[in-house]
Amino acid sequence: MSPRILVVDDDASICKIYKIMLTRLGYDATTVNTGEEGVRVYTDALKSATPFRVVILDLTLGEGMNGLETLGRLRELDPAVCALASSGSSSHTVGDAYLEHGFKGAVLKPFRFQDVARCLDNLIGKPPA
Repeated sequence: MSPRILVVDDDASICKIYKIMLTRLGYDATTVNTGEEGVRVYTDALKSATPFRVVILDLTLGEGMNGLETLGRLRELDPAVCALASSGSSSHTVGDAYLEHGFKGAVLKPFRFQDVARCLDNLIGKPPA
């Protein structure tokens, strides 16, 4: 079974790109557009037999909780959550100090296929063929 990855990003085109990239890399990708929806989907997955291995969180979500707030909620549910920061905003310093905020890595926008692959390989290894 392919490792499941949850992408939380308010930009539908970014979600589509992540979905295509992650599927090509061999992961089972789910995308949502808000932090609240991300928390709900992650919670449902925790109760199932197939929880998410990684959450990729955009830091600047349009409405509701931002990425840091979403990570806080996810950590309350699952202290072992494995999250990657994803941002293209120069107003965030999390890209440089992601570990201090509880992220396991960062994918900075604009990202390339090999950047995402390398980051995930470092965290959880390559998915089974």
